[in-house]
Amino acid sequence: MSKEIKRNLVIVIIIAVVIGGYAFFFLSPRIFRESKDNLLNTEFGKEVKAGSGFSVTVEDWQYCKAEQSMAVIFSFKNTNNNPSEKIEYAAVSRNGARETKSVPCKVIYQSPTMATLTLDAVPKDFNELAIRVRFVNKHASEGPTLAFSPEFSESEFKEATATVFTNIYTVTSADSIKELDVIDLYRQKIERENKTLGDEIKALESENEDYELTQSDILARVAELRKDEQFLTDKEFEENQSQIKSYRESYDIYTKKIERNNETIGEKQATIKKNNAKITELDTIQPASEEEK
Repeated sequence: MSKEIKRNLVIVIIIAVVIGGYAFFFLSPRIFRESKDNLLNTEFGKEVKAGSGFSVTVEDWQYCKAEQSMAVIFSFKNTNNNPSEKIEYAAVSRNGARETKSVPCKVIYQSPTMATLTLDAVPKDFNELAIRVRFVNKHASEGPTLAFSPEFSESEFKEATATVFTNIYTVTSADSIKELDVIDLYRQKIERENKTLGDEIKALESENEDYELTQSDILARVAELRKDEQFLTDKEFEENQSQIKSYRESYDIYTKKIERNNETIGEKQATIKKNNAKITELDTIQPASEEEK
């Protein structure tokens, strides 16, 4: 092989390596999916603050890849009790190459305490998806349309706004969104939560019954110890008093445990009451499929 051919071959190899390196650099984000730990996600049931007095909670987030659709259920908390509030939404997806794309949001149901949304045209290559929720005054002059910047961040929004996230690993898979009754889905979720809370309350009540039984035994034992005090020597009386003190301390410990359990039971019962109010609200909602008939 001549020197000229060898030199040309070396040049071709170098060019191929350079081009291959650039191709790998730009295509690798599309080929190799980012780790689950590095992707944004908002846990179900986690309260996300949205300015003073507002918060948003994701109750469920379903995704059907075949239909390129999502269904999302939100619940809201508004301690300001502002009757003039209006809630707006904007969604954006981001793929493995960190390219963003706006995704249309359709509100299926909206109230001051909850909402159900569907998202159509979700890109099949989505890696992360974010929904921005904004609380505004419905009587205020029209401002700019709620939208995302390419940075996929919250830094530019200083108002009553919250952003929630899901990703390809954490979103709940569904066979169909179009045929999904999101209202019934939410009702079932609440009923499951109420059942879990009810079981936890029963367990705490059973625990309290055991504590109270032990306290009853303590009182009976202390009564026995006091019964024969007049026949004890000074040393025996001192030991008796020490034992009674120990029993009294144990009794107080059980009392505190019962009080803590009762506080927890009260909190769980309050949650069940709120959940039942949500179920009552859901029962008044006519499914979208029936409205369209």
